[in-house]
Amino acid sequence: MNENYSRRYGYGLTSVDLSEMRARFRAVVQAPELPELHQAAVLSSCDVPRLIAEVERVAMRYADLVAACRAGIFFAIENGDADWLGSWQFVLDELPPAPVSHPMSCRPPSSEGGDD
Repeated sequence: MNENYSRRYGYGLTSVDLSEMRARFRAVVQAPELPELHQAAVLSSCDVPRLIAEVERVAMRYADLVAACRAGIFFAIENGDADWLGSWQFVLDELPPAPVSHPMSCRPPSSEGGDD
């Protein structure tokens, strides 16, 4: 793997240790009395900005992955890979549908030999 990539993004999906956040959330759910509930809720709410930032980071990585998959598919199509559909079928199954107006919307070439 590219060293710069691994330094920039890391190997794992998330860079946030969720165990401490889970513990603070469980403290809210399991608080026996109102004072403990209030204290646990305040402590747990401090995790929200970091969680939002992490969700945004993962969403951006997902968008990059979708774009890279579409680029790979269209590279295979444009370069005449005869088995592009077979080799990219699993990726195509998982990609979200591209808007029709999107320049990289994934449409297999017509096999009917119509006027293109």
